[in-house]
Amino acid sequence: MADDFLGSIAQEDVQFVTEIVKTVNPGDNFKHLVVYTDDSQIASGAVMANVKNPTGTVVAVYAEVTADNYKDTVQGELLVWLTDYFSAGGNESVFIVNAQNGEASLTKAILTAAYNVTHQWGWFKTICVEDADVTTEFHLDPDAASWLAELCSTDKLLSSAPLYPMSMPVTSGEFTDTAYLALEAANLDAFWAYHLPALQTDGTYVVHNGALVALGIALNVMNASGTYVGNSFDMVNTSAITASGIDGGALDPTVQSILKGANINYFKFVGDTTGAVALRGGKTAKGDVMSAMWIVNFCNYYNKVMVANYMARRNVFKSSATYDVILSILIKTVSRFVTSGRLVGFALTAPAYADLPPAANDEIVVPNAWHATYQDDLRTVKVYGTLYI
Repeated sequence: MADDFLGSIAQEDVQFVTEIVKTVNPGDNFKHLVVYTDDSQIASGAVMANVKNPTGTVVAVYAEVTADNYKDTVQGELLVWLTDYFSAGGNESVFIVNAQNGEASLTKAILTAAYNVTHQWGWFKTICVEDADVTTEFHLDPDAASWLAELCSTDKLLSSAPLYPMSMPVTSGEFTDTAYLALEAANLDAFWAYHLPALQTDGTYVVHNGALVALGIALNVMNASGTYVGNSFDMVNTSAITASGIDGGALDPTVQSILKGANINYFKFVGDTTGAVALRGGKTAKGDVMSAMWIVNFCNYYNKVMVANYMARRNVFKSSATYDVILSILIKTVSRFVTSGRLVGFALTAPAYADLPPAANDEIVVPNAWHATYQDDLRTVKVYGTLYI
């Protein structure tokens, strides 16, 4: 082979310049669940890594688990909860954060330190800590549930309302679940799924987290937006859990009415002879539609990151051209959910650049940039007709 490249036409007269560009695709955290827990729910021999705060102090340990390996990391009630999630079809990994990590007990300060480092890992959150005052079966600790709900309430961009099971029955028209009552007293929100404990053949009870069943279904198949974001949180049939009543039976209509009035989700038979059930509700206790909040916060997060990525380039000026790029990012993001069918009537209402309100020399303020209508799921059908004889 002739060694003739040096000084040749190929070397000196033909130029190919290839640039490597790193693409940005933020929003992966909106398809992950973070579960906070204590030592009792971690399996012996589980392999976990340290979680360090900015000063280098270890504040927790964690593991990222999938359907293939979660049983090697967790035990007890958390094993039941993750089985609920994965058996319902959850395709995405889950972050298990052991905030106690050898401390005498889990405290609000310990949980807060772990949360502050890990909350951006997954938009969905829950906590699995047992209430020591309930001995018949697992019950969610009211203090731990309140601590996490409080943290999430001030962090809505990066945290959903926590996903909690309600396992204590409605009795004489009143709620008895101590975790729920604690959150209500503190005016804190959560996505609750009512499901009475299931009696096992050995006489023990299992408490399922129906909220994680709903999440597993939502994280099963991506929609036309190219994400899971906005998928239904209720009214999807499943065999991963039973109906919410005693021994997996139907709930009394009076109890259903009470739950509906308090925005507490519950499982109801589909009625197609298969035994399949579907969650009814889709809202947090304060009335936020879970799928809508998922879209809103994803769009806000995605737009923040994409605009920041654009601003951090050389010679990006405060100008009409920059303004147009910002609006194009917004339009592209929101349009994904118009395509998926979740948003209708989308309209860009941002003023022209020349009509923007006064702002600092290096700032652009855009009031009332867009609006759209959220398209909710079908929950009730009424058909009226006349039969002539």
